Amino acid sequence: MKNRQTKYLLKLKTYVWALCALHILASGCTTGSGAKTKVEMLPTIEQDSAYEGAWRKASRSTTVMRDFETKYSIDATYLSPDFRTAFARRAERFTKNKMQFFEDASGKSAFFVSLFSPDARVDDLADQDHWTIQMVAGDKTMRPALVRRLADKDRWKSYFPSVNRWSAEYMVVFDTPSRTTDSPELAAANQFQIQFTNPDADVTMTW
Repeated sequence: MKNRQTKYLLKLKTYVWALCALHILASGCTTGSGAKTKVEMLPTIEQDSAYEGAWRKASRSTTVMRDFETKYSIDATYLSPDFRTAFARRAERFTKNKMQFFEDASGKSAFFVSLFSPDARVDDLADQDHWTIQMVAGDKTMRPALVRRLADKDRWKSYFPSVNRWSAEYMVVFDTPSRTTDSPELAAANQFQIQFTNPDADVTMTW
């Protein structure tokens, strides 16, 4: 009789613990006396319409192919004042802090660039023997003051869809003031262009 009661009590305890576990999972991990943990997923770029609009306006992208073979894909986002404002708002929502980003590009014309190539020798945008980068605005042509490879993909992939495990990210900075894309200065200069040239192709992106 005792053995039967003991087995019954063990089964009852097991059943109670199982019910408690299911209740915790269903209620979002309830702890303490009625306290609940709230989980709010942060929006993806597609779900953040204000940021996505600013990113699309500031970004250009292309893929270079030859004989049905992908040579490389390149994505560039102009870090204009209006884009930086949208970026700062999204970053503050993610970090709960007014963190400083793009310090190297403060007040200058700068670009966030993602580069992917099946050939690892191609993705070094800072290699001046392989790549020539220049900005053309009106009758002026200039080379970048800085081309720096960026680390920490987890930091950037929430802001730039082109970032993935195979891409290489760069900050490209020109020693000229940053302006909004619809500013009178840029309109008078017929906008501006960035040219990325390597042995495969000459890619020109216009803003």
